[in-house]
Amino acid sequence: MKINRNMLEKAEVISFDIFDTLVKRNVPNPNEIFNIVEKKAGLFGFAKKRIEAAHSAKYNAVNGEVTYDEIYAQIDGISDEQRNELKQLELDIEKKYLQANWEMKEIYDWCVNHHKKIIAVSDMYLPARKLNELLVENGFYIEHIFVSCEEHASKRSGKLFDIVSKKINTKNVLHIGDSWKGDFFTPIISGWKAVHY
Repeated sequence: MKINRNMLEKAEVISFDIFDTLVKRNVPNPNEIFNIVEKKAGLFGFAKKRIEAAHSAKYNAVNGEVTYDEIYAQIDGISDEQRNELKQLELDIEKKYLQANWEMKEIYDWCVNHHKKIIAVSDMYLPARKLNELLVENGFYIEHIFVSCEEHASKRSGKLFDIVSKKINTKNVLHIGDSWKGDFFTPIISGWKAVHY
């Protein structure tokens, strides 16, 4: 579905997904970031451990939503100092390989110029403050970022949209994102309008 001005004008709030919508990783697939960390750190087998750690943390989570720290806590065979260094290195590499999606940047700029309330909603393990840093680096200044790992609810389940509706006190929201289920089907079920980008 195309995003038209009429849809944007009618919405009280414009909501964006983050990864693969506002910003894109300039790598063949997201796991390539872990391979780059492995090479930079000189830590053979790190990429495999990092992927397994995410699966393990998610499996052990009460609600399926995990934080960055919880993922790294699952990686064994490294010291706390190494753990902190690897976490920072991953963030630095993530930042380096992220780029603004200029198609979405044009829509974002239109929203800013027309004084629209803009939020971001993401199923992600990074905290909002870290996501904010990544977005600002790419020219997106968003006041409120709602993240599954902090709200303990996901877009996929629809629960995150319900939580956000209560926090912003409206359902007159247009959400834009790349996932058919998480960014189109479930927000509509939650009473929002949505565009599958």
